[in-house]
Order: sequence, then structure tokens, then C-alpha cells
Amino acid sequence: MNKTLLYRTYCEVPYKTFVFVEAISPEEARAKFYFLLSALSGRQPKDISLISLDSWYDMVNRSVSEDFDMRIFESGWLGNEIICWINSPLFLAPDNNAFLLNKWAELQLGLTENKAYTIRSQSQ
Repeated sequence: MNKTLLYRTYCEVPYKTFVFVEAISPEEARAKFYFLLSALSGRQPKDISLISLDSWYDMVNRSVSEDFDMRIFESGWLGNEIICWINSPLFLAPDNNAFLLNKWAELQLGLTENKAYTIRSQSQ
């Protein structure tokens, strides 16, 4: 497992969800997203619509949870408050699937229990 190889994109067509892959560069990640989503959906790569491309470092540095691993599931903020989490992600990252599934389950349990995730202050 190497979390720093994770990339995330939002797939608008055909799935309307966030998707994770492993890659050594943004270019490789983008190519994998198109290839894998095309294969899964039966659509041509030109018919796949992706919005944004975030590396592990992008996700961690932009987000606010004290649990760095949980930051990859944040999708909306109001100042330093998380107001939205990713729904129904698609994990296409075989070396990191166990990690992703465990963190996803932890998040879902926390949200179900109305657990307040600790958020770092913007002043830190």
C-alpha cells in the first residue's frame, strides 16, 4: 500500500461519483480513469466526462480533518467546517482498496453515529 499514489476525480458521465485510482503521475492517473471507466461503462473514452484531478497531496493539503486519511473523502467546506462528504465513491485502486474500504467504513459509521470529526483551525 502506498497512499501517496492515490488520485481522485469526479466522474460526471456516466457515474456521477468520485473515483479513486493509483498512478505515478497525473498523466497516468487521467489515462487510467478514462480507460477503466470506459471499460466499466462500455462507453468510448471520449464519452467519459471527468471534473478535476486531485493527487493524495492535493486532497490532504486542501482539506481540514485532523485525521489526514479521512481528508480524501471531504467534498465541501464552509471556512474550516466540513459541510459535505463524498457519497458512493468508486475504488479502482487495488493496492489501496483495503485502506480505502476501511476508512470509508469508519466515515460511514461516524456519520451514522453523528460523530463530530475534529477539524483543525484555519489559524494553525
